[in-house]
Amino acid sequence: MEKLFGVMKEFGLSEYESRVMIALMVTGREMGASELSEISGVPRTSVYSTVKSLSEKGLVEIFGKPMKVRSIPGEELMNIFSRKMKERLSLLKRELDNIPKRSVEEVGFYSGDAAKEILQRELRNARKEVMAVCIGDSTVIEEIFRDVKCKITFRKVGTGSNFGHGLILVDGSKALLFFVQSGLTRVLIGGGEFASFYRELLMAYSGKFPENTSEN
Repeated sequence: MEKLFGVMKEFGLSEYESRVMIALMVTGREMGASELSEISGVPRTSVYSTVKSLSEKGLVEIFGKPMKVRSIPGEELMNIFSRKMKERLSLLKRELDNIPKRSVEEVGFYSGDAAKEILQRELRNARKEVMAVCIGDSTVIEEIFRDVKCKITFRKVGTGSNFGHGLILVDGSKALLFFVQSGLTRVLIGGGEFASFYRELLMAYSGKFPENTSEN
């Protein structure tokens, strides 16, 4: 009975409305105000307003003098509840669809040959401009630059070290952080907010390093 009471409330019925509906369904017959009050536990002074509200919702039928009340057939009741459920689900779907979608960009980490392949693929696919800054060993990066077909803006700081690291921005929409040590290459790559952060960082410091620009 408690579960049924809970279901009624989930479909928007008040406590009194739920009690009256359950009383009518359990007995399966029509009842007057006094009997309905006794079985449902709803005060008689509230039975009339409760029954009127249920009638307006199409859940009970009122007839006769003195007043008699009966529930609509179970099948009709199920149809009404089913329709209400569909309406709620439809509303939920509309509201969820209206929530602004926030794109989530995956950030990937690669090492060794996989890192070199990622660098080669992303730089070869560049269409507008590649901007890069490197500190230390830039041999690996400069070799890959030979295959780039667009404008390259490259800033290099320091030489003669077996360790190198830096930042590459591809077409302003993808950032690659690379690390090279003793021949091992590692790359962290991402777009979206990840790329936006490093684009701003690169632009902020772009004037602090000597620049080599080439058109391939």
